[in-house]
Formats: sequence, structure tokens, C-alpha cells
Amino acid sequence: MDAPVFPLDLKLPFGMKYHELPTGDYPLAFWGRFIHEVDTEGERSRRWAHLKLFGIIDTNPAHNSSLKDDDENKNMYGKEMYLLYTIGHTLVYHDEDSACRGGVRVQVSDFPRKTADFPRKNTGDPDLEPCEVCMPRDYRLASPGDFFKLEVTWYTPIPCQSAKKLIESLYREPRCDKVTCRHKSHENRKCHVCGCASYREAPPALSTPGRQLLDEVRDSEPEIAKAMEVKRWL
Repeated sequence: MDAPVFPLDLKLPFGMKYHELPTGDYPLAFWGRFIHEVDTEGERSRRWAHLKLFGIIDTNPAHNSSLKDDDENKNMYGKEMYLLYTIGHTLVYHDEDSACRGGVRVQVSDFPRKTADFPRKNTGDPDLEPCEVCMPRDYRLASPGDFFKLEVTWYTPIPCQSAKKLIESLYREPRCDKVTCRHKSHENRKCHVCGCASYREAPPALSTPGRQLLDEVRDSEPEIAKAMEVKRWL
């Protein structure tokens, strides 16, 4: 890929270079330095996350003093920050008529194209697995024109103007604090997993890969180490 001209009114920090990353819609372009990554894939993983952390420089001239005071991008132009980039991998497929959330309707004949970026690191084989809830039939025995719902790779880039925001971005999704539930937020409705109808949000907690990422970069990133030492009062 050919890098565009770096903004002439800015100085490119040492070690930074041009990057492009997929987002599912359009490439994400930025100037930065790769810091670290954490990949949670295991031999039996059905779904897993791949976290990448970059140190970047804000090159959007619109991020100036004209923005409102509560806009996190105000006066960020030319300043260094972090980019948290998460790739969500999945090998799960569902029955076409399943009520399961997630998945796009795909013909069996189109599976090779849709799973081109799915291969496991060690085998090179997508090795798709049926959902344990809807239990679809084996897609390998289906006709090329048959449809299933296929979960696809998703990408989440989060610009973090501070180490504090980076840490907050690594928290797990809100969970129910009820011991018999512990499932994802179901405020104003029953939990679709266990039927719990009395939701109370649990205290925020770092995800397992998030904690690993922070622990492995704190020695090389003083701003992150400093933010991790801030006390959180009960």
C-alpha cells in the first residue's frame, strides 16, 4: 500500500509509520506504531478475540479548538494517543430458521468466500462448528443451494485519547450481579438465557484478554502504568 503524504504541519513521532486495517466497511488508515497484541485462540475455541494496541497520532485537522468542550477530540490534532483494535473471530454457524442472535444468511456454495479469513493458525482449516443451541445439520452434507446463518468476523477500532479511556474500553460488557444469573445486561426485560427478571449491574471488570494486554504493556508504556495505579473507590 502506498502511504499518503504525512501532514506537513505536523512532526511524525519516531517509530511511527502508515497503517491500514480492515473494519468490515472501509479500511481504517492511520500513522502509528504497533505496541502489543493478545490473541485468545485455543485449540477448542469456537469464538475468540484478537486485540492489537497501537500508539498513534491524531491527523484529523477537524479535531481542533472549535469543537465543544465536552468533545473528547477537542485539541487532539497532532497529539499522540492510543488505538485499540479488536478482531472478533468465530467458527459458529446456525440453522437458517434459528432464533439465535448473530449470523448472516449464506448459501453453502458461498461458504468458501465468506470463510476466507477464518482459518485457524495451526490447521489452516476453518473447521466450522454448529451452534450448541439450535444444533443445525452438518453443512458439509447439505446441498450447495441450502442456506445457513454464518457468524462472521467483526472488527472494532476504538481511538483512545487517554490511557484512562483505553482501560475503560477493555472492560467486559455489563453483567447481571445476581449470583444465579451473571449473564449480559437484560435491564427492563428478562434474561434470554436463564429468565432472570431482576437485573442489577455488576461492578465493571476488565476482560481476561484486556487484563493480559495491560499487564504486558505497562512496563513499556508509562502512561498506561500510571492510569492503572489510580484507585477506584467503592
